[in-house]
Amino acid sequence: MADDKSPLEKLNENIAALSVIRDGDQVPVQLASLLALINNVDEEQMRKDLAGAVMVKVDDPDNPGKQIKKQKYADDDGEIVGTASREDIVVEAKGDKSAVTVGELIDASIAPHTAMAKLLDQYIKLALEERLGSSDSSGS
Repeated sequence: MADDKSPLEKLNENIAALSVIRDGDQVPVQLASLLALINNVDEEQMRKDLAGAVMVKVDDPDNPGKQIKKQKYADDDGEIVGTASREDIVVEAKGDKSAVTVGELIDASIAPHTAMAKLLDQYIKLALEERLGSSDSSGS
């Protein structure tokens, strides 16, 4: 089962994906993804994990005209059988606080890995410049 793999096993399976492709914020895309993967916060895993927290209102079979909340991705036995989408609401809006979606939780969880990828990238650049000598001799 994929959840039983160690961080090193996950990294070894995906190391070939490492490249220097960057997003619009100059973050190494694959490095950020691999950091998230080895820490079990990759998007696919989080969507599976959050599926049980997604609730929907349904008609109450015991009280006609009333509604109850039930897990959206659970079968009749209560087993989670689906994967949440980024648009699913996990926390409903209340008062002046807006609803929280699965996508917002994922983005907030992955953000530190994106920052770490950018930090590592910049550190490696600086280390290489120091070791090889900068092509820009601005006086260090």
